[in-house]
Amino acid sequence: MNKKAIYALTAIALQSVIFQSANAESTVRITSNITASPCTVDTTSSDINLGVMTASYLNNPSLNQASDYTLPLVIKLIGCPETTTSVSATFSGTPSTQNSSYYKNTSGNAGDAAAMDVEFDRYTEGTGDRELLKNGSMIRDLAIENGQASFAVVARMINSSGSTTIGAGDVSTAISINFSYK
Repeated sequence: MNKKAIYALTAIALQSVIFQSANAESTVRITSNITASPCTVDTTSSDINLGVMTASYLNNPSLNQASDYTLPLVIKLIGCPETTTSVSATFSGTPSTQNSSYYKNTSGNAGDAAAMDVEFDRYTEGTGDRELLKNGSMIRDLAIENGQASFAVVARMINSSGSTTIGAGDVSTAISINFSYK
């Protein structure tokens, strides 16, 4: 075979490889997730005042080394669209290094109260039942009725180490609530 014929056959063979690559099929997948519309959080008040306690009270083992629970704070969601039927709430904050069921005292002025933690609970009005809401806890599928949903929470200071002597200082923590809707 002459060189021209070999070059011609090589060129034809390469073209078929190129055309085969150019004719390959491809699929593009397009996905979406349609979520329910959000409600508005009624922010009338979102602070819980733990009050003033004496160190001797908080160091008393017969009193569980804890303050009394606060009055309930009602967290209210309003203006929920008719298509939104339920809401879930996930709680997050800095967990205590002494007991991960509680939140760490993150006050910049903690002083000798640094060992105090904060207990945060869901409160059921009427029965007085409490459910611990530690870091990562979730209230699931809270029904939305007439465009609204609500739940109550309470908090208290607690010496979760049980052994550290508490002195003067401030106690505070921040707890975030992330809402998801259905």
